[in-house]
Amino acid sequence: MIRRNCFLSAVLPLMVSMTATAAEPWIVSTESQKKIKNPVSKSQVSAAALRGKVVYDKECASCHGEAGKGDGPDGLYFKVRPSDLTAKAIRSQSAEVLFVKVTSGRTDMPGFENSLTEPARWDVVHYIQTLQ
Repeated sequence: MIRRNCFLSAVLPLMVSMTATAAEPWIVSTESQKKIKNPVSKSQVSAAALRGKVVYDKECASCHGEAGKGDGPDGLYFKVRPSDLTAKAIRSQSAEVLFVKVTSGRTDMPGFENSLTEPARWDVVHYIQTLQ
């Protein structure tokens, strides 16, 4: 069953436009970042990342690649190639920023707000943060 998060429905419209080309960075507004709080405590991050790997393998690896390098087979067909999740520019982003991106999507990347629960999206974010 899909849970609808009313909080995110209010926050996501505050984000910057999600249309993109290869030259446009994906920026999440500061206002949106401040309204989202990572619910996973430091002591729970490892367990969240383990759960997130399972979701990542099912939902993300076909585009971003098994190791997160942006080289998944499905991503070859996109207008804008999937991000290399191991790149410094991605690894330096906060969990909140990554959460907004996983939730909303843009261009060829689907948003997962309606297909993954909020806890599952946080788990994916914590897994992404382990990629190097």
